[in-house]
Amino acid sequence: MNNISEHLPAATRWSFAMFVVMIISVFFTLLSLFNNQGKDLFWNLYSLAMGIWQIVLFRAYYKACTVAMDSGEAGDIERACEAQMKIIRLLGVLMLITIIFGTIALFAWLAMLATAGR
Repeated sequence: MNNISEHLPAATRWSFAMFVVMIISVFFTLLSLFNNQGKDLFWNLYSLAMGIWQIVLFRAYYKACTVAMDSGEAGDIERACEAQMKIIRLLGVLMLITIIFGTIALFAWLAMLATAGR
């Protein structure tokens, strides 16, 4: 467990930085939501929900890393690793969704190009 606990200070700093970045991102998403006057409403709401979810996860990870650094106990380090796993799982699911919808959009675009030439 010593190897993992050596990386906790850097993980704590980066999780706090990502927490702040996601707050800024949610703020800009809110601005976009109110400035678009209903355009791309679904996308803005989706981005807002995912951003808030990431804020919650990064805050939990930051707190878990801080507790693990202070105590150094194996259980606290394990909880920090579990909090990190939740973030990675969310980002993996979001990437899978992006790949699926991107593939569908690519095939739709190719089909549109094929029919436009007729």
